[in-house]
Amino acid sequence: MYNSWYKSTAKTSDGERGFTLVELLIVVAIIGILAAIAIPQFAAYRIRSYNASAGSDCRNMRTAEETIFADNQYYGVSVALPGTTLAAAPGSAGGAGGVVLGPASPASAAAAGSLLTGTHPVTGAIGAIGVSASNGSNMQVNTTAGNGSYLGVCRHELGDTAYGGDSDSSAIYFVRNAAWPGTLNALSATIPAATNAVDDFNGAAGGGAPTANWTVQ
Repeated sequence: MYNSWYKSTAKTSDGERGFTLVELLIVVAIIGILAAIAIPQFAAYRIRSYNASAGSDCRNMRTAEETIFADNQYYGVSVALPGTTLAAAPGSAGGAGGVVLGPASPASAAAAGSLLTGTHPVTGAIGAIGVSASNGSNMQVNTTAGNGSYLGVCRHELGDTAYGGDSDSSAIYFVRNAAWPGTLNALSATIPAATNAVDDFNGAAGGGAPTANWTVQ
């Protein structure tokens, strides 16, 4: 009886079959092919999401600028964190603003934060409005002398695209460079000088590659 059980068990064990080396190599090759396809697509998707974040910041910046203009009849430059409160906004006669490094919360009457601020060229009255920047996004807003026109740029540190807005145009511009992702605390793009009554982004060099010039989105 023992011998019969042993022979039956041995026969069953001998009949079991595992994977061959060729089969294992085929599985590894398939996994490698899938990874080679999926990883670049995932990286591109992440960059697109970072770009979308910067584009959203640019549109919010433009809305804030038009709000401050409606209230004060002039535009404002950006003030970076740690910033100040709206009540203690420094104002500006025009020029280059500070680079706001996200995440940056907007300033309020009581809480310090990032903001847009300017000074009326005739009355000297100071106005300001809070502006935010999403996590990893950088923003800079410059104005002409007297704050009659503004020009703002936003780019996410892990994105390959910078976005720009000019008070003299309703368009959103962009410039793209594949070498920019990972460049921290920098807008990277070439920013035109702000000029009154001129669409400064139109045809201007942006430092991109292959998108060298600022282009309408």
